[in-house]
Amino acid sequence: MVRAGTACDDTQVTLGEAMVGRRADGVLATVYVDCVTRLARQTGADVGVLLGRVAAHELGHLMIRRHSAHARRGLMRPTWTRDEVRRNRAADWAFTAADAAAMRQPHRT
Repeated sequence: MVRAGTACDDTQVTLGEAMVGRRADGVLATVYVDCVTRLARQTGADVGVLLGRVAAHELGHLMIRRHSAHARRGLMRPTWTRDEVRRNRAADWAFTAADAAAMRQPHRT
């Protein structure tokens, strides 16, 4: 978790990033605390809960072993709108069955 590192004043805010190397020895997940805090304030969300969701999303990338492992729905979707954060529907913040299956797959090194 870092306090700075990316601009968070546009409509497409980056809340975190995951870097997954080709080999098992190269992974890194980053959560941009300032951007998450700003989104929480804008939406009335609990900042701790939102930080946890962003961290879980980025860790999901590391477990799936692909930084581009985005889903159409659920926690691993690439974009989280302010309306989605405000609505706070449980299905938006859970790993899908496909995500969970991908995380259980053995990883090749």
